Amino acid sequence: MCTRKNKKQGSALAVVLVFAISIGVIIASIFRYSMGEARISHSNLMVNEARLAAESVLEHGMSQLNNRFLSSAALAEEEFNPLNPAARPLILTERFYDIFESAANSRIVLPEGPYNPAEFASYPTAIVAGRVPALSADVTIDTAIPGAELSTSVNTRADVIEVQVYGKATVRDARFGERTAYARQRIQVLEESLFRYGVFYDGDLTIAPGPTMTFSENSLVHSNGNIYVRSNNTLNLFGRVTAAGDFFYGREDGEAGSGNVVMKNNLTGQNVNLNSGTPGGFLDSTRTNFRALATEYLDGNLQTREHDVVRRDPPGFQAMRDMFESEDGGNFGYHMIMPPSALTTGTGDEEAERILSTVEGVKLSTRAGMTLDFSFDSSGEPVVTVLTHQRDPITNQAIRVGGELVYEQVVVPAVYQFWTLEPYERSGSTIVSGLFDQREGGDGTGNSDGEKSLIRIDMEALKNYLHSSPGELDADDQPLFGSGGAKHPSDFYNGGIYIQMPMQAPDLSRTDFVVPAIRNWAVDLYNGEAVPNPDYLRAPGRTPAYGMTLATNGALYVTGDFNVPDGDGSSSAPGNTTDFGVKEGSEAAVALAADSVTLLSNAWDRTKSRQNLSNRVATNTIFSAAVISGNVYGNLNTDGTYSKYSGGLENYPRFLEDWDNRTATIRGSFINLFRSEVQIGGWPGSTTYKPPRRDWGHNTMFLTERRPPIFTGIRGFRRVYFEEITEQQFNDGIAAFYN
Repeated sequence: MCTRKNKKQGSALAVVLVFAISIGVIIASIFRYSMGEARISHSNLMVNEARLAAESVLEHGMSQLNNRFLSSAALAEEEFNPLNPAARPLILTERFYDIFESAANSRIVLPEGPYNPAEFASYPTAIVAGRVPALSADVTIDTAIPGAELSTSVNTRADVIEVQVYGKATVRDARFGERTAYARQRIQVLEESLFRYGVFYDGDLTIAPGPTMTFSENSLVHSNGNIYVRSNNTLNLFGRVTAAGDFFYGREDGEAGSGNVVMKNNLTGQNVNLNSGTPGGFLDSTRTNFRALATEYLDGNLQTREHDVVRRDPPGFQAMRDMFESEDGGNFGYHMIMPPSALTTGTGDEEAERILSTVEGVKLSTRAGMTLDFSFDSSGEPVVTVLTHQRDPITNQAIRVGGELVYEQVVVPAVYQFWTLEPYERSGSTIVSGLFDQREGGDGTGNSDGEKSLIRIDMEALKNYLHSSPGELDADDQPLFGSGGAKHPSDFYNGGIYIQMPMQAPDLSRTDFVVPAIRNWAVDLYNGEAVPNPDYLRAPGRTPAYGMTLATNGALYVTGDFNVPDGDGSSSAPGNTTDFGVKEGSEAAVALAADSVTLLSNAWDRTKSRQNLSNRVATNTIFSAAVISGNVYGNLNTDGTYSKYSGGLENYPRFLEDWDNRTATIRGSFINLFRSEVQIGGWPGSTTYKPPRRDWGHNTMFLTERRPPIFTGIRGFRRVYFEEITEQQFNDGIAAFYN
């Protein structure tokens, strides 16, 4: 009995054991399953974290590119090559490291800083970029494209640059290892040249001519402020007119006109008189239904902020506003023509110094290949020193050491000296040397502001120097170039010339940090029927230039026919369009940038410049150049008008002669980016000048790639396509750039 009982107990125990083991196996299986699911979930979490980190890497690259495209003047083919020491590849910056190293629970694996772009292939987290030449093009935004009829860029040509950015990111966990994600982003940079505009004003624009004035269909007119229009006869604005502000009838000082303003319907091509062609009076922003009326009657040829027009900025202008704009607006655009400054604010503020670097990078003074530095020696005598500064061979940006530009002096052989210095001197009413500016000197009775000593630039002599042969010999059969500092200009000249004038004492109360040049010296260009445009500017391996940009921080005078060696042409087309800009000796693409630009006729006689207007009679004269300069406004009234008239676009290039029944033909572009600081005499009375017949137009050749060199355009920046990719696609994409 006892044995049977023990057997029963043993059987029960076995059953319990088997059951317990089964339960244990089930529990273990459930536990292992749960652990597996947890690992899978955690792995998925790490993958998502890596994907988000890779996207963050691309966003960081987008930020760098946006800053670069809005500040840099050029984008070279090798711009981003991480294997080229002279390039500027994208990097993971200290800020990126700071963000992720300080982020709670961040598991991203960052390379040991500082980030070395050349080692991107071995890095767990990296960024690489490259241009996509096959997808880059020069395009025209056509009205035939659906929706484009209301685009502010319609009928303009734009350079589209495509860039591909690749990013990868790795995250690491001590228990679960590493996960890496790969992604790429394609972006487009849309660049319009400022010279594609017939008129471009950064501030308010007034067009209020007396005689009839016409801007053709290719003459795009834009203002980043308000536009005021009126006429005493007829003002024809047949091209697109856009304003980031409003569109008003009358001058900016409130004076109305008696004539008509005519625009063109963009769709039908019919002319519309804004005074009488629409019901309810003049078609301007004071009309309650202005947006709808402008669209109905002009079909997109007139647009304002009510049509969502926004500011259009050259690269660097946003940075200038960020750093220099004050409550009264300041004059931040003036930095475009100012001399270089040191790359430091002295405050240790990294953001401020980044903005300052951007501003310095877009100054014409830092981009010009040749600088004429005007100064006074220890005895007070005026001297000119020719300089060039070292440049990055890839980006063409000026090289700095300790924040300062690295200059080297250029010896110009005596046979090629192209400048003379003329201190102001007069005998009675006759000017012996220099000139007298009646606008700056009031009524001509001796106001010293009108007395101008001159740096006179003989444009033909300058052309001969820049067009000279590198192997030329002097009278003793010795090389003119190659020794003693006499570098040949083909080694440094890039189509840009900057004439640096001494500056006034700084006004420390100015928050825009503008320091004007001295007022009693100015630059005079003469003998300029043909201007420099050497063939080496378009040699293989160089970024091609098609003419000349001459800039100065002082006042500029242009005497006589300028840049018209191929005959008169018209106000919108050169005499020879085939050779324009691409052949030595033919008309070139030229821009003149200065505090002010005064145009003087072929009959100009400086000796009589202080005499009555009857002794300053002009003759017909032709100027082929874009004009970039300032203007002068009166005080701003509470109603938004000005207490004094600026002279309007019709007087934007200044005059000092009796042009009555004579024609001033200007073929170019009119660009106003700042207010004048050196030549500050207001719009003058009839004793200073009489206006010419204005045959002014937009040079149609500026609508092609043949436009003035070294000057920045207007850039837009947009993302086109983002995708997550495999490691193989990542490697193949980069190999296509750099193998």
